[in-house]
Amino acid sequence: MLKAADEVVILTYLQYRKINQMGFLKYSHLCSLFCYCLNNYDKDYIRKIFIKLVRNNHFIKKRNIKRSYTYQFIPLEGD
Repeated sequence: MLKAADEVVILTYLQYRKINQMGFLKYSHLCSLFCYCLNNYDKDYIRKIFIKLVRNNHFIKKRNIKRSYTYQFIPLEGD
């Protein structure tokens, strides 16, 4: 079961670190950040949270030359 508090923690952490300035990142890099800030290394749980954040338009999804995807964080409004 996904916790709403975990999503808030991730969004706050990404905003604090200014991840949007890093450009497009692979999922593996984002997964490492999520695991670190939640102190939860369950990859299935992290993937579910990430998919929910992408569906809620917190990330831009871009296809690259190798036919995989990279993601860019969209900062929250007002910050």
